[in-house]
Amino acid sequence: MNANRKKKHHVEDSVRYAAHSLKTEGFTVSDKDIQLIKDVVTGKLSEKQFRETVKKMINV
Repeated sequence: MNANRKKKHHVEDSVRYAAHSLKTEGFTVSDKDIQLIKDVVTGKLSEKQFRETVKKMINV
């Protein structure tokens, strides 16, 4: 497995684990939530862009 595939696999596993943990605690985790986290972890979104997007999602 090349480094890129390995990283992508690690991101997928980590996000899936975190989402499962949150769901177990009673939180709702949407596909959009998961995609936002993946976008930050992979560098597609900055943390600032992430915060702005989340604020818009919750009308803050």
